[in-house]
Amino acid sequence: SEYGIQSSTYVQAENQKLHYGDINSVVKVKADETPKLKYCSYCGEPLLNELAKFCAHCGSKV
Repeated sequence: SEYGIQSSTYVQAENQKLHYGDINSVVKVKADETPKLKYCSYCGEPLLNELAKFCAHCGSKV
């Protein structure tokens, strides 16, 4: 099987995740769509994510 030597309990848990994960991922995507963008104080470009340490556009530390 594609699960190799992992236990059947693990396989069952993964199968359940497939069913319930769809709902969770939809909710998660909706939460992630909320704009949380920070902007570079040097060039004003939006950062790739709120945890970015450097601006991808100008390379300045933020």
